[in-house]
Amino acid sequence: MLLSKQKHKQKRALTLLRELHQLWLARRSLPSVPLEEPIQRGYKRSYKFKSGILPYRSDAQALIAILNRINVTNYSPDGSFKEKRHWKSKMWVDIKQQPRPIYEHRWPFPKEYKEKYFDASYPGKFCWKCFEFSKHMHYHFRFEHYLEFNVEPNMLTHYTDADPYIETRIKEIENKMEAEQLWSIINRAKGSHHRDRDLKRKYPVRDQRRKESVDEQIHEPDDV
Repeated sequence: MLLSKQKHKQKRALTLLRELHQLWLARRSLPSVPLEEPIQRGYKRSYKFKSGILPYRSDAQALIAILNRINVTNYSPDGSFKEKRHWKSKMWVDIKQQPRPIYEHRWPFPKEYKEKYFDASYPGKFCWKCFEFSKHMHYHFRFEHYLEFNVEPNMLTHYTDADPYIETRIKEIENKMEAEQLWSIINRAKGSHHRDRDLKRKYPVRDQRRKESVDEQIHEPDDV
């Protein structure tokens, strides 16, 4: 049975996107080579405990383990840690940074830590930390006033050699998908077109099934 022009184009888009995913994975798996001397590339900012907290706590090891889990690192080329409010805006604002919440299905600590160190945010309730309604049960560290920012140089110790074939092929596929407007076909198949915006709100389960169906097709081997 002959495929329609639209189906044929969608199949071509999925084939190219599948190959692009494989090339991305190959690029990430390239071995890293150590540098003779570390090179500074901007600055990084993360959290640390204030100097007077840990020496006087009997649960210092528990607090350190919690910080390792909830810590967030941001990077800045000049150490200002600012970003544009909007991509067209000329106004620069501070980059928002707060400790990472821990979700119920990924809870890594003993159960007694929930009441001792964390505040719970329940599904359907407004979370003032995230400033949105919670979709899943999660926990925020209660003692954020123990933390402060730690800014230090971001030192690079390794680099990765680029594979000429991988980089050339990625560029070729991206150019093809741009020229033939195949990205829009993928977005429509996933339900990302602007005409489906209202339908997503009315039928979120159906929209999720569409995305899962496309993702399955991307990772299926091409039998053509």
